[in-house]
Amino acid sequence: MEMNLCLGWALYKRLSLPFPAHRLPLLGNSVIHPGKRCVIPPTGAMDTSYPREDYLPMSSHKQEPSPTVITVKPPVIPRDYMIWSIFNTIYMNLCCLGFVALAYSVKARDQKVSGDLEAAHRYGSKARCYNVLATVWNVVLPLMLIALVITGVLHLSKLAQESMDFLAYRLFPNDDDKK
Repeated sequence: MEMNLCLGWALYKRLSLPFPAHRLPLLGNSVIHPGKRCVIPPTGAMDTSYPREDYLPMSSHKQEPSPTVITVKPPVIPRDYMIWSIFNTIYMNLCCLGFVALAYSVKARDQKVSGDLEAAHRYGSKARCYNVLATVWNVVLPLMLIALVITGVLHLSKLAQESMDFLAYRLFPNDDDKK
């Protein structure tokens, strides 16, 4: 069983088959479990060509190839950012960025459920980008409005103070001005 797993993985790696790592066509009913280490003998070790190397005289310059060690990692499940997209859709949703993020989040979740993790990752990254844009837009715009209101109030109060000083000077002249 171990040998079938290693040979299947070696065939996959050496032929560069277009299958993802979690869908390997292995020999028999074998399964490679994530985190499992598989030692594959070097390419020259399974050579059956004639004349065989054990009959040839030993040469000192030839090195023995080392075995290949492969560690199979579990596939990374992409995020779909659904909650963040719903929040951005409900809260202010300027320029419809929240709707776009929600659409990509739904596509990412659908692809994740169907098993296409590469497409789910692609849609998830687009959903994240639109969520970041929507969040920045939803935070920056109110802050800019608050800053404009504060500077407007300060400017109006300064203008009102200057006009009151001018009217007080004209309507109620001091005794020093009469002399």
